[in-house]
Amino acid sequence: MSTARAAWADPGRWSHKTGPGRGLILLPSLAAPEVSFEILAADAASITVSGNIAAIPAYAGQVASGDAFAILYGQYVKEEMENPADHSLKPVKLFDREGTNGFADDGGDPAADPSPDGVCQVCHTATDHWRANAMLADHFSGRTCTDCHDHATGFAPSCLACHGYPPVTDAPGSPDGLVDIPSPTGSASAGAHRIHVDQATGYGFACDNCHSGGMPASPVYDDSRIQIGFATFGRAGENTIFHGQTAVSPAVTGYDYRPPTAPRWSRTMP
Repeated sequence: MSTARAAWADPGRWSHKTGPGRGLILLPSLAAPEVSFEILAADAASITVSGNIAAIPAYAGQVASGDAFAILYGQYVKEEMENPADHSLKPVKLFDREGTNGFADDGGDPAADPSPDGVCQVCHTATDHWRANAMLADHFSGRTCTDCHDHATGFAPSCLACHGYPPVTDAPGSPDGLVDIPSPTGSASAGAHRIHVDQATGYGFACDNCHSGGMPASPVYDDSRIQIGFATFGRAGENTIFHGQTAVSPAVTGYDYRPPTAPRWSRTMP
């Protein structure tokens, strides 16, 4: 069997490309590419799909035992999409969730993508990144866009995509843990968030009791940086940068921003 990427050679992955219930697409016969089914389960000997191929009269005689078959990553994605600026049709490639021919990759040139054919690219005309004219291909090239821009919310960025809102448990990951996208920062504690926000056992504070501005309310100045201010100091979050456990800047009088020590919220709070 020939695969575009070694990772897809494992049949155990075919039923959950981005999570349970999101299977790859089986074309049972290359002679009838219009016939396709979602994969529910697979192993080295068999593939189980949604629907009964043999029970569909229209497919009788089109799919036979021993036919060469194909498996696609895209879930009924059009081959071409209309660009809203000039109404031209742009070719689309979505063969994997990351890397080349994923949601968006820069083709080796973040200034001007030589092949702007990512599904998260071909329609954009006024975004900060990944425009259909090949410009601004400089934002997490080759990553899975839906890690932060969830399909269910119309691809709007979500705080919950990267960490809890707010984090109240000490383990990385949503819906209530520490940062895990693009990777854990090294912080080991959610600090005093739980006692401040918990409605039943804590103070039940809203975020703006303590915080002011920050992502996504304030302008985003850089990728993978915490940008949030503290209402008690009248700050709005601009230019506040957090580099994991190694450095926090700029220094803020009256608050524990002292590089290169660990940030205050990773130690026991008074």
